[in-house]
Amino acid sequence: MLNTKRTVLILLVTILVITANLSAGSNINGRVIDQGTNRPINGVSIKCDKIVTGIKTDHDGHFTLPELTTDTVKITISHVGYQSITQKVVISDTPFLTIKLSETSLPVGGIVVTASRFEEQLFDVPQNLSITSRRQFVERETANTSEFLREEPGILVQKTTYGHGTPIIRGLIGRYVLILYNGIRLNKPTFRMGGNQYLNTIDAGSLERIEVTRGPASVMYGSDAMGGAVNLISNVYRPKSDELTVTSKAITRFSSADKGSQVSGGIGLDYHRWFARVTATYKDIGDLRAGGDIGRQEPTGWTESDFSGRV
Repeated sequence: MLNTKRTVLILLVTILVITANLSAGSNINGRVIDQGTNRPINGVSIKCDKIVTGIKTDHDGHFTLPELTTDTVKITISHVGYQSITQKVVISDTPFLTIKLSETSLPVGGIVVTASRFEEQLFDVPQNLSITSRRQFVERETANTSEFLREEPGILVQKTTYGHGTPIIRGLIGRYVLILYNGIRLNKPTFRMGGNQYLNTIDAGSLERIEVTRGPASVMYGSDAMGGAVNLISNVYRPKSDELTVTSKAITRFSSADKGSQVSGGIGLDYHRWFARVTATYKDIGDLRAGGDIGRQEPTGWTESDFSGRV
């Protein structure tokens, strides 16, 4: 009787040990180093598809992924200033994992001219300045130029009518926010005190980017830039080769809320140190239709034709 009880007890203990080992799973131990210097990298993010939370490397670059219940996992390694990598790891074949990360450059935002009136890197500008690029124009395709700025942080676009809008920066509007076209003033404090439509007199199809300075820019532009400055910059000529080069672009837009349509196109010629750019836009925007019992808001539609050229 005693032998039987002892045998059952041994079996139970054996089952508990085996179960504990299976539930504990396996670990992945490794180290992350710099590919160029072979020095350890601290604070690298390690994420595994089998674990909910990620881990980070210590000051020696070591890490441990604990209690993995499957033999094959996918891990992602990332760190600021380095290229992220994702790879599959077979735990049974990998007693120790060494990962080498290669450095990568960080984008600093490009070259700007609004803050100091000469070209400098956005990273070096002391003012709070942002760029709305040509690519963002395509992504945010809107009916008028002012609405491109609605996605920029710290800017509110006040719209008295559907066809135009004026930016509010640092709580200031109108005569206190300077609007420039290639550095040339569009609005003056003697023209109008409140919100104005000058921003929408420039076709976005002819622009390369919009630079926005938030906060006082009065040192450079006077008291009418107390809230900030918006600089609309047209396509810039960059010589590519001594051969004749022809470029073209075309963008179409349709909106269901106002049954509006827009067609914009342009063509450019480059030869040695000479260039020519021509852009044209046609807009046919209908009355805006609101939801519920509001219905059609008449008259809010308009038609517009824009043409610009540079030689």
